[in-house]
Amino acid sequence: EKIQEFVKKFYLNKLYKGLILFVLITAFVFILYTTLEYFSYLNSAGRSILFYSYLIILLGTALIYIFYPLYKLFGLGKQIDHATIAHLIGNYFPQIDDKLLNIFQLEELKESGQYKSYDLLISAIDTKIEKVKPFPFIKAIPFQKTKKYLKWALIPVILLIAIFTIKSEIITESTKRIVQYNQTFEKPAPYQFDILNASLTTFQNQDFTIHVKVHGNEVPKDVFIQYGERTYKCEKENNTLFHYSFTN
Repeated sequence: EKIQEFVKKFYLNKLYKGLILFVLITAFVFILYTTLEYFSYLNSAGRSILFYSYLIILLGTALIYIFYPLYKLFGLGKQIDHATIAHLIGNYFPQIDDKLLNIFQLEELKESGQYKSYDLLISAIDTKIEKVKPFPFIKAIPFQKTKKYLKWALIPVILLIAIFTIKSEIITESTKRIVQYNQTFEKPAPYQFDILNASLTTFQNQDFTIHVKVHGNEVPKDVFIQYGERTYKCEKENNTLFHYSFTN
């Protein structure tokens, strides 16, 4: 029963560690991909590579770090062998030495039927079991070591929350473009125009001047207005203010 409990806890620890690594890897790659797309505005082919490679990473890490330990936890497939169990427990409890391995070997000998005296064999097994019985085997499972991985998984999660709080479009807009990789998205201009006129109407036969303010990460050197089929260059007042007068 103690060995069965050890095996169950062993795979449970594998599952805990796997969940932490799953979050660490997928969150880090998600941040990397969305940040890359936000600043690069990749074409459809580039975004499709990000989309499908992330799916592969997501499914691959889920299979390796979550579903495989779960599969073992439910007792399916080949379980951890006795030699490995004896090695793990013996390393943690030096007092046990090779006694546990001897018990496994004697049990195998009993099952094979290759022994001279059954009573002598059973007596040897019982004697060794009594010697290892006081030791709590599950302490040999490094749960505390696994918990140390948790702080590394929190780093990309905290970073993701910080990015979403400070500039959510890095996550939202990039994710949308990556998921919809077969659509075309135009990169927006690094500046915007504000019309400063309170009204854009005027009386007939009167001149009209339109005032424009430019703001953004970059400022254009010149500003033009298109009216009908013709384009007119605005007068520059300073780096951000422009105007153009329509004369009657």
